[in-house]
Amino acid sequence: MNCRICLGKLGKAHTARQAHRHCLRALFGTTAVNSVLTFSRADMTRDMLVKHTRRMSISGVQQKLSMHLKNGQLQLTDTGGRYILKPSPPEYPYAAENEHVSMLIGKLFGIETAQCALIQFADGEHAYITKRYDRGQHGERIHQEDMAQALGQNRDETGEYKYNASYEQVAKAIREAAGGKLPPVLDVFRRLVVRFVISDGDYHLKNISLWKPAPSGAYVGLAPNYDMINTRLYLPQESVFALDFLADAEFTPTYEKLGYYTWRDFSELARRIGLTPKAAGRVRDEIIRRESQAEALIRSSSLPEKMKSDYVAGMHERVRCLHD
Repeated sequence: MNCRICLGKLGKAHTARQAHRHCLRALFGTTAVNSVLTFSRADMTRDMLVKHTRRMSISGVQQKLSMHLKNGQLQLTDTGGRYILKPSPPEYPYAAENEHVSMLIGKLFGIETAQCALIQFADGEHAYITKRYDRGQHGERIHQEDMAQALGQNRDETGEYKYNASYEQVAKAIREAAGGKLPPVLDVFRRLVVRFVISDGDYHLKNISLWKPAPSGAYVGLAPNYDMINTRLYLPQESVFALDFLADAEFTPTYEKLGYYTWRDFSELARRIGLTPKAAGRVRDEIIRRESQAEALIRSSSLPEKMKSDYVAGMHERVRCLHD
């Protein structure tokens, strides 16, 4: 059995909790946590969703419910929740398992990542759970601003506003918001390369957020990584990226020639946003060096075997593109 938090192997002493003690303590602040919810997926009726999601945003088809820990049991709540529960939508089976392992891969590749785990409904089905990072020790709100807000994109009913920019524009806006500092720019560049590698084609403006302002008014960097999933497993014909890669919907000569993205495209993006070839190259080298570890995570996940194999094959294909 593998830990439902880190996916590492569990010894006999940990199997009852389905997680390592240190993993439970890091996520929940205690080891006394029931690993099974008191309700089944079937119990999540429309009434339950309405009652407990009044103040939670439900994006697309994925339900999000607020939870808190009380007396060792995770419970639904409509106020003061410290955790978010996300079941797999019927349209996208095993999305919970997919998001969990994708987030762990992001962490492996050096991205600051929201704490997360899998938890079971009473009927045995998994759900994804993540700890809210936008709350302080006493529940106070920590300010963040997503890139749709930062770029002044007005909401529309279709949701297209989330896609009205390029990654070049995003990176330059982050640099400006951070007072010209390059570490946040390198951070978003790394996240983009990793999303490419795991085939996440939905890295849009609402999935990129800036952390709380410093006293000077400049942002201190990116909020932890969140909402990361291999979308290609469900939508094999989906576009590689959610946003235009370069400003003005421009393509590099290499892409025009080959018809697919290679490291030369990422190198051109790095140049335009002010990163040195050495700094960008370190991102690539780290991913290539840890590719086998990422595969081990996928193999240890709770995804069905066919989805594991497809995930691994797609990742190897994308990493090969980083060699060109």
